[in-house]
Amino acid sequence: MPQAREHLNILNVLGVRRGLAAVTKIDLADSETVALAADEVRDLVRGTFLEGAPVCPVSPATGAGMERPREALDGMIASSEPGERRGPFRMPAQRAFAIHGFGTVLTGVPVSGVLCQGEAVALLPAGAGSTVRRIEAFGEPAAAARAGHRTALNVAGVHLGTVHRGDSVVGISAARLKRLKDSVISRVAAKRDSVRDEQARLLAEAEAGRAASSRAERWRRP
Repeated sequence: MPQAREHLNILNVLGVRRGLAAVTKIDLADSETVALAADEVRDLVRGTFLEGAPVCPVSPATGAGMERPREALDGMIASSEPGERRGPFRMPAQRAFAIHGFGTVLTGVPVSGVLCQGEAVALLPAGAGSTVRRIEAFGEPAAAARAGHRTALNVAGVHLGTVHRGDSVVGISAARLKRLKDSVISRVAAKRDSVRDEQARLLAEAEAGRAASSRAERWRRP
């Protein structure tokens, strides 16, 4: 089962901590072969996060054995720790689209914090500021977006073309948003002043060169 080994290695690298294993297509094998395959899976996952996890023989074609993984997954969900709510709100944008009459909508799963309707956000790395008009969680209107909940944010004043997959939506207080805007304005002004200084220097050098050339020309005249 080389592909199963590859998938297990990927899950280990990603830091997945819980799960279950399934032996599929049991409708195509006898009970002895199914039991042997389940033992091989237990040997494969020994020493990984799946050691001791349920190994469920199932047949998606006939439905045989499907209740056990459903019950196991329900139990994992019920006993799972809630998402991290401390710290600033942060949501990597997975999708962005526009709805006529509403504007730009960003979807994703927040990794930390809580964000309420009407609060200010910033889109990073661009640094553009916005406010949240409307929030949906799991397809239903919600008063707040929370870590771990599938979320859609309707944001004001954000052009769809400026948002890219992987950009982060971060919660930001009004005071911090003002400081961010002031910082961006200051950097732009400093860059503008630097360009002006450079232009003035080049003009001065050009004028000095023309003056020197004129003096040299006068000295060469008889």
